Amino acid sequence: MGTKKVCRLRFSLTPQTVCHLGTVRLVLLNNLITRQKKGKLVFRYDDLESGTLTRKQETQTIESLRWLGLTWDEGVDVGGDYGPYRQSERRAMYQKYVEKLVDEGKAYECFCTSGELEYARKQSLRSGLPPKYNEKCRFLSETEKNEYRKSGRKPVLRLRVAEQEVGFEDLVLGEVVADTAEFGDFVIVKADGSPMPNFASVIDDHLMKITHVLRGHDHLANTYRQLMVISQLGIQAPVLAHVPILVNQDQSRLSKKYGSVVLNELREMGFLAEAIVHLLALAELGPGIGLEKPFTLEAFAKKYKLGPGEGTQVVLPREQLADINIMHINKLRLQELVGRLTPFLAKVRFPNEHIMLRTLSALQPGLKRLDEIGQRLSFLASSRYDYQREYFPVTSRDEVRGLVDSLKVLAQKLRELPEWRGEEAERLVKEVAEERGESARLVKSVMVALTFGGSELSLPVIVELLGPEVTLKRFDLVLAFLKAECR
Repeated sequence: MGTKKVCRLRFSLTPQTVCHLGTVRLVLLNNLITRQKKGKLVFRYDDLESGTLTRKQETQTIESLRWLGLTWDEGVDVGGDYGPYRQSERRAMYQKYVEKLVDEGKAYECFCTSGELEYARKQSLRSGLPPKYNEKCRFLSETEKNEYRKSGRKPVLRLRVAEQEVGFEDLVLGEVVADTAEFGDFVIVKADGSPMPNFASVIDDHLMKITHVLRGHDHLANTYRQLMVISQLGIQAPVLAHVPILVNQDQSRLSKKYGSVVLNELREMGFLAEAIVHLLALAELGPGIGLEKPFTLEAFAKKYKLGPGEGTQVVLPREQLADINIMHINKLRLQELVGRLTPFLAKVRFPNEHIMLRTLSALQPGLKRLDEIGQRLSFLASSRYDYQREYFPVTSRDEVRGLVDSLKVLAQKLRELPEWRGEEAERLVKEVAEERGESARLVKSVMVALTFGGSELSLPVIVELLGPEVTLKRFDLVLAFLKAECR
């Protein structure tokens, strides 16, 4: 019995690739199919013509995808048996296939200038013809080629495309057919000797033994060109699947129209990786997966089915990300929440771990995004105060004077506490409020005094967070403010 062929998929990014949710979705779907087929996933950088990729950019992209929970078996960061995994490091590998096409007369040199090509393109359009190459150089003699070379022209290399139908059975679209006459003889190697992406990708897929290529529907034209190269080289084509592209709610191209869709930005805003996966699952699988409980990457892999009849677009329900994120935040265990919040708490200092856990536990139910934690605790680090008369539940100068007297009494009692404890401070607030007959007014005013407006945190937690020195200083500040209001 022969060995069963291992299913091998790949995803490729360029230095200019922005990791928005459309790109992330394609990486995710490749990941899901690889899991389902127990295959291997390859991560390749197609960096031949998109500028120089810095290691910092590369690291950021890899780290972002890893943060989302995505993995691969071979690639630029983990190596593998079929590397290198950057096209810029594979240039020598392409030359053998270039020479094969030239030797067999399946590719030829083209000396046309950009001006000549543009003129021919416009002429075709005026005549109602497809704006393809006019084959001017297809049958040049060696004498003509030498004349061009002497004049300083450097040729590109074009694939000699036979006029016929090119087709394949797509796992999503079914039978797909196109007429090669619409494409013409296209460039496969530039004048500087660099291979074009559609040519290099074919060679890479072949040498890396890629068996399946899953990509967006918008890459269909590239697929046709790659199949023409495959045909001329006489190599095996991979199984192809062109999935619908991800679009905005109004079917427009994916953009920030309804909120950020860039992975790094979403992460910095405090959206959880699990929430983003859940959102993409909602787009792919529909509302049936629900918003009430987490939907994991593992569950996604079990439910997702690649097959026909999916259409050409999938709508991203971006407006539901906030609700999904709230649900996932609330499902986190407290210690896990602390770990997730750590990057957003750089400027916050807690007196001890007990107070930190108590604080974050109190704030967890109201958090929509992790980055809100800094704003919720901004009163801790504030070095200035900005009290407004309307913050306080008083309507007359007499009420202000009464509140001042109550706060003075309370401040003195707080100074006399033998041990600084939040519950004791709260007890004193209630005691003074009851003695002076202004319970609601005093409690609210103390909260305003300590937080410059209000907080979801309880008074005992706030008092312990601030500590005695800051708490009493803020009493002094609010007393000064209210006394000025009495004048």
